[in-house]
Amino acid sequence: FQRSCLWKEHHGPGWVRIKTIIGSGAAESIAPPSMAKGVRIKASEMSKQGKSYDAANGGKIANLGQQFIHVTTNEGRQGWTKCQVGEVRDPLMSVSQICDQGNTVQFDSTGGWIHNLIDKSWTRFERRHNVFELDLWLTSSDACGETQEATGKPGCTRPGK
Repeated sequence: FQRSCLWKEHHGPGWVRIKTIIGSGAAESIAPPSMAKGVRIKASEMSKQGKSYDAANGGKIANLGQQFIHVTTNEGRQGWTKCQVGEVRDPLMSVSQICDQGNTVQFDSTGGWIHNLIDKSWTRFERRHNVFELDLWLTSSDACGETQEATGKPGCTRPGK
């Protein structure tokens, strides 16, 4: 992995840990194209319209599409998350998007918890260097495979897809 990519760590055969930032000011979850190179980037409403996000520094971040990513938590629970794709430095998980999926989010001085109101499960996240980070685990093929753009070019797909 590139030296500047501190949020992506290879762990043993078959797994990559992604350290995402949990942000309460983010309207949608967004990740760089390098986060899940083996997952197809599909056109989103915003990308079809050529729209962009306003960055914290006043700049613009073009919406390049979206990905539906199979993830595993530190607790071993599996699920799917939708991330918009844009040229951002770190993956950012939106608290409002997490809550809209039937969860509550609780913060404390050491990190916090995501509580799923449907199955009653809890997912822990940590406060590291004053930033709240949620670890998500991707398979090596999803994290490091060949990027599949929204243009519909052929590429790797998950078995059974």
